[in-house]
Amino acid sequence: MKAACKFGCCTPEVAALPDGGWSADGLVLDDRRREHVRRERAAEFARIDQMHAAIYRACAVCGQLAIRLDTFGLCSKNTETHKARRGGLTFAPAGRRR
Repeated sequence: MKAACKFGCCTPEVAALPDGGWSADGLVLDDRRREHVRRERAAEFARIDQMHAAIYRACAVCGQLAIRLDTFGLCSKNTETHKARRGGLTFAPAGRRR
């Protein structure tokens, strides 16, 4: 039997479930459709991660993408490794200028 979804995980019968397999109240997903939703979410999160990697810079210690890094090139975490890299200083974002 040929799969009927773009990820190849659903049979034509399962792909044809009303409302994508969600219950009438939208809170319960048909068990036969769970793998499809998992793959759909993974693909979307991968796309978002690619977009963010192109926009945001990575922390020099942990590699986390951040909108803003401090003068040491680190994110706002205050772990021991981050503190050591800052020379014992903690993250202090710039305040508003009047």
